[in-house]
Amino acid sequence: MTLDAKHRFISPGTLGHNKFMVRTDKDGELLTAWTGSTNWTRTGLCIQVNNGLLIEDADVVRVYLDQWHALQKAQSKFPAPFVANNSKPKEVGDDIPGTVWSVV
Repeated sequence: MTLDAKHRFISPGTLGHNKFMVRTDKDGELLTAWTGSTNWTRTGLCIQVNNGLLIEDADVVRVYLDQWHALQKAQSKFPAPFVANNSKPKEVGDDIPGTVWSVV
């Protein structure tokens, strides 16, 4: 089964909401990324049971910041380079046993 963004349960021409945050210091140095199932609403944060993952490795945090910039550039559209980039894992370095996937 392949993932096709155009057949997901979202409004036509829009991207599904992403659930991550990148935190930097005042000079823009990467500090952490937070991701998981949590909806960033009052009920999502205070009532629902969700999971979260705090990431403190700068190489992995960079992947999330790059994704934020790609989402901003895509402006809720599905340009071919954006979809292609989100269809493959992001390698984060030799010392990190894993990859990051961003699925549209």
